[in-house]
Amino acid sequence: MEDDEQGHVDWQKILITIAAGLVIVLVVGAAAVFLATGRLEFPNFAPAIKPVATANGYEVSLSWEPAAGAQSYSVYRSQKEGDTGVLVAKNITAARYSDIVGYEGTYYYSVRYALASGIEDGKPVQAMVEVKKRQLGTIGQAQISFANGNYTNSTAAIVKVSAQGATSCRFWLDNSQKGDYTRDFQSHEITLSGGDGQKTVNVECRNAESGPADSTSAQAEITLDTTGPSIQIIHSSVPYNVDNMTVQFSADDTYSGALACAPAWDGEVIGNLSPYAPGEKQTVTFVGSGSNKTYNVSIACADGAGNLAFSKSLAFTTAVKNETPAVALSFKWSAPFVNYPEVTLVVKSAGAGSCRFKNEDNSWSLWQNYSTANLGNEFGWKLSGSYGTKTVYAECRDSTLQSLGTGSASIMYAPPGSNGWYPG
Repeated sequence: MEDDEQGHVDWQKILITIAAGLVIVLVVGAAAVFLATGRLEFPNFAPAIKPVATANGYEVSLSWEPAAGAQSYSVYRSQKEGDTGVLVAKNITAARYSDIVGYEGTYYYSVRYALASGIEDGKPVQAMVEVKKRQLGTIGQAQISFANGNYTNSTAAIVKVSAQGATSCRFWLDNSQKGDYTRDFQSHEITLSGGDGQKTVNVECRNAESGPADSTSAQAEITLDTTGPSIQIIHSSVPYNVDNMTVQFSADDTYSGALACAPAWDGEVIGNLSPYAPGEKQTVTFVGSGSNKTYNVSIACADGAGNLAFSKSLAFTTAVKNETPAVALSFKWSAPFVNYPEVTLVVKSAGAGSCRFKNEDNSWSLWQNYSTANLGNEFGWKLSGSYGTKTVYAECRDSTLQSLGTGSASIMYAPPGSNGWYPG
């Protein structure tokens, strides 16, 4: 290298010469690669990403320092050192990733990153990790039960599973896709699809959350029944003025093997439902009380799923009886009408100790002693108001002051000489 006129070194020329030489080297090197591989590549001066890998059973956790300008990351896995291997994840924005492997062994992971241009960069620096099967506890046989028994009228069934050592379970019905594993398997809701009928519920439980694990499975039957029993009235006596009605019936249900039935009065079950064998003819007698009272009766049956159904309604009326009222009131020595307001009331009430009276819309009188032995059941009374139909009321009570009931009587209060007719 020559000095300039003053004897100094021309460093600018030296730097330019060195730079030109580097360019020539780069170009020559790239040409050599192109001739050898058919691809034009330049040496990669991007910073390398050095991942850190740890294993927990079959789960490998990776982490690395973020690279400046990185838009996303790609993770590669291999079981051969120096080999990039397969792409297991891309477009990762966080500087971490968890991978699940299927077998024990030695694995090598490398991470590359993509720039804003979309070009992937970064030297592949591998992290080695040893994966070994995690020691798992033994798992017991799975068992299934249902919260509401083996019959249900709801498509949402609560399945209870017990399996010692299990960490998660998955559920499915026959001919349907298996569900996802869930840790909430001790009380799990499953939808019974496909309409009424018997369903097979399957469960598979495992004792690890990732990778190979010991498992156990079980299945159980549950019947979906959303329709109540059918009840047929075979024969019934439908008389008038009797005190009872006899009804013969039979009942059946499509899915339940056992039913429970009971008599119902006015649409309400009286007493408890009793076990009933489907298809059996059974007779129920309804006994009424009172005078000229009408009853509406039916048969009620429930199936194993809890569906309650009623037969058609039947009616019967009790006989008319000559019953003595608790308090009977009448007017003494009176025609159907009176021409004066002063009257004598006659009261008949068994067990009465005292009685009181009132006119229409008036307040009650004081209590007066009642005694049939000395005609104490006759009481003087004065009708109130102007002419017209008048009603008097009486209430009696016993010696313990408990009311026995009330009675009433009406009479025409007419002007003198009207012979009882008064338009009022």
